[in-house]
Amino acid sequence: MTHLKVGDKAPDFIAKSTKGDIALSNFKGKKVILYFYVKDQTPGCTMQSIDLQQGLDRLNNVNAIVIGISVDTLDSHYKFAKKHNLDFPLISDEDGSISRLYGVLNENNRSRRVTFVIDENGIIKHIFTKVNVKDHTNEILQVIG
Repeated sequence: MTHLKVGDKAPDFIAKSTKGDIALSNFKGKKVILYFYVKDQTPGCTMQSIDLQQGLDRLNNVNAIVIGISVDTLDSHYKFAKKHNLDFPLISDEDGSISRLYGVLNENNRSRRVTFVIDENGIIKHIFTKVNVKDHTNEILQVIG
């Protein structure tokens, strides 16, 4: 699905998010849970986002931050975050450039549901290509400890 593999350096990017401009390189020293999802307000993506929000304290306790990415507009992301009380940034990848960079842009120009676990040095430690949307936090915690 993606051309990236465990052990690769995660491609850096700068993008607009619900929490301001974000560069992946700004999070050196932290684990990054970079989750690509299909679309705001859809059942699976909503369940996954809520699960990550509910697990945010546990993820923060292991020095991990969560960043969501889809090709939806920033306005759509603001509404999605507000409706579901999401405290982590949602990146708007309207042109698909970040999804393309990570090899997760599908034939409909939407991001595939793929999560990259990136370590404190910017190296990809795990790639989830199959995600349990109702229990994704626990899946992530199992691989990062």
